[in-house]
Amino acid sequence: MNIKTKYNLKDFVYPISQGGYDEFIKCETCEGRGIINVNNTEKTIHCPDCWGDGGHKEWKADNWYVHEESCGRVGRIGVEIYDKKYYDGKKEYMYMLDSTGVGSGTVWNEDCLFPSAEEAQAECNKRNLSRNK
Repeated sequence: MNIKTKYNLKDFVYPISQGGYDEFIKCETCEGRGIINVNNTEKTIHCPDCWGDGGHKEWKADNWYVHEESCGRVGRIGVEIYDKKYYDGKKEYMYMLDSTGVGSGTVWNEDCLFPSAEEAQAECNKRNLSRNK
């Protein structure tokens, strides 16, 4: 089997990432207080839906950007190829960069790496445009 990857070891690449933030979602049961009254009395208990936290955090995706501090050279390439009867013959190419740790660092999918800053920014612009429609 001959496996062809988009990037080779030591190639310099520009990764892109999608930013985001945690948004606090107030519990509807206790209205964010974390406690509820028992049977319309003065007795209170921790809200059974939010466990007294008043709500929960939910990840909200933000815009794509060039992850400039992570630009670096490919130090590891991982490939997963499945038989067609499993995952419809899925192929996945993953890379680790010297800038984000090889062996115990960030694993970057091939579709988030680009050979130039201009191409990386163009892809961010494209993804942000389709995301914000």
